[in-house]
Amino acid sequence: MLPGCLESVKGVVDEVVLVDTGSTDATKEVAIRHGARVYDRPWDDDFAAPRNLALAHATGDWVLHLDADERLASGSAKALRRAVKRRDKDLFMLRLHDAARVDASEAEVLSGTARIGVPTLVPRLLRRTPDLEYRGIVHESVEDWLVRHGYRLAVLDADIVHLGAVLAVRTALGKRGRNVALLERRCREEPDSIVPFGYLAMELWQADRFDDARRVAEEGWRLLDGQPRHRSAHLLSVARALVLARAGELAARRETAERFIAREGLQSDQGFLRAWAIERMAMAEAGDARRALLEEAERAYREVIGPRARPDERVLVEGASSWLTRARLGTTLLALGRPAAALAELRAARAEVPDNEVARLGEAEALLEQGDVPGARALLGPLLGERPDAWTLAAEAARLAGDLAEARSCLRGARERVRAGFLSPHRAARLAALVRSLASRSEESAELLEALMQRRTPPDRLRGAELDVRFLRRVAEDFLPAGKAELLVPLLEPGAEAVCPGLPARMRAILAELGAEVVDEPDAAPRAP
Repeated sequence: MLPGCLESVKGVVDEVVLVDTGSTDATKEVAIRHGARVYDRPWDDDFAAPRNLALAHATGDWVLHLDADERLASGSAKALRRAVKRRDKDLFMLRLHDAARVDASEAEVLSGTARIGVPTLVPRLLRRTPDLEYRGIVHESVEDWLVRHGYRLAVLDADIVHLGAVLAVRTALGKRGRNVALLERRCREEPDSIVPFGYLAMELWQADRFDDARRVAEEGWRLLDGQPRHRSAHLLSVARALVLARAGELAARRETAERFIAREGLQSDQGFLRAWAIERMAMAEAGDARRALLEEAERAYREVIGPRARPDERVLVEGASSWLTRARLGTTLLALGRPAAALAELRAARAEVPDNEVARLGEAEALLEQGDVPGARALLGPLLGERPDAWTLAAEAARLAGDLAEARSCLRGARERVRAGFLSPHRAARLAALVRSLASRSEESAELLEALMQRRTPPDRLRGAELDVRFLRRVAEDFLPAGKAELLVPLLEPGAEAVCPGLPARMRAILAELGAEVVDEPDAAPRAP
C-alpha cells in the first residue's frame, strides 16, 4: 500500500520522512525510490514513539501525517498550501473516508458508493513546534500539545482515503485484537484518564464483547468528575450509552447523554442517543404520559438537526447528525399521529440514504395513515425480513385493501418474528390491534367474507354459512374510518343475499348503528358518519 500513499503526496509536500518499525519486505527500498528519508525504530507496542521520531527528523514548519494505508485525495494540494500560510491556527482536521474495497477508486470512496459509513474528521496537518509530540501507546494524539497552544484548530477542505478499514485488511493485520491488548495496557498505565477506557469500551463493543464493554465503560465513567475540562468524554459516553441501550436501561442511557451535554455541550451523537432513549421510554407509558415523552423526544431530535456551529464535530453513530435522526424523528411523529409531518422527515432521510430501512418503513406507515395503501404496499414488499415491523404494516395494508388472506399470512409472519424485536416499538400496538381484528375471525368466516367482498363465488362448502354479527361489526369498524367504505358495497348486494341469506339486512343494521348512511344507488358506498 505504501507506493500509493507516497504517490498521493508527490508534488504536494517538500519532504517525506518515514519511520520503519521492522518491515521484512521492500518497504524501505520503495520509500527511498520515492525520495523519502528512512529511519529505523524497532516495534515495541507503542504507536506514539515512531511518530515522535518522525517529528524529530522533520524540518518543515508544518507536518502532514499519513499512514501507509492512506492516500491524500487529489485536489487537496491547494487547500493545504492555503492552510500553512495561516498564523491563527496550529492544527487542521481533514476528512477521512474508510474505503469499502481495497480496489475502490478515489471517486467511489469520496462519493460514498464505496465507503464504509460517513467521513470522520482527523487531526493531520500540524504546525511543527519544539514541543509537538504524540502521547498514548495506541490511539495516540497531540491533544495535550493542542491545549497548551490554545486549541487553535479548524477544518480543512481536504480528504484522505483510508484502505485499512476494509474487513479483509483489518482481519489480516489483526488490528482489533492488537488494539484491545494495547488499550488494556494503556488503561493500566493511565488509570486516571477516561481516554483509554473510552477507546477500549468501543473496541470491545464492536467485537461483540458486550459484558466486557459494559465493565470498562463503567470503570471509565466513574473517573469523569476528576477529568480536566479539555479531556472529552465523547467516546466513553457513546460507548456507555450503547451498552446501556442493549441492556434496555433507558433511563441510564438518557442520563449518560445528558451528563455529557451538560459537560461539553450538544453534539450529534449524544443528542441523538438522548432523544432515542426518550422515544423508547415513551413506549413503556400510555395515554398522556406517553404523549408527553414523545413530544419531548420530538424536541430533542429537532435540536440535533437544528443549526449548530460544530465544524470539528466527530460523529461515531452513523447518521446521528443527519438521516438517522430524521428517520427517528419521522417515526416519533407517526407515534404522535402526525403522518404528514412524519412523511416529510422520512423522505428527507431517504434522500440521503435511499436504502435506510427505518425511513422506508416509516414512509410506508405514513402512507397507510394517509390512505395510500398501494403506495405503502409497493414500499413494504422488499422490506419483509427478520423483524416484525414490515410484516405488521403489510398485514395492515392487505387488510385495508380487502385482501384478508394476505393479511392473515402477513400477520402470521409478524407474530413469528416478534422475538427479533421491533425497529420502532410503537408498532407493537398496531400488531396487537391486528391480532384482535384478524386472528379472532374463523378461517371459514374470513374466507367467505373475502369472496363476497371481491364478488367471487365462494366454494360450495361455504354457501349458506352464517357470519357472526360481532364479526361483521368489526369489519365495518375497520373499513369505515379508513375510508374504504366502498369495499363493503358487495355485502349489501343481491349476490350476498343469494350466498348468505339475511346478510345485506344485517349489514345495513350494523352500518346504521355506526351512523353510516346507505344510499340505494348503483355502486354507491355507505357514507361514513
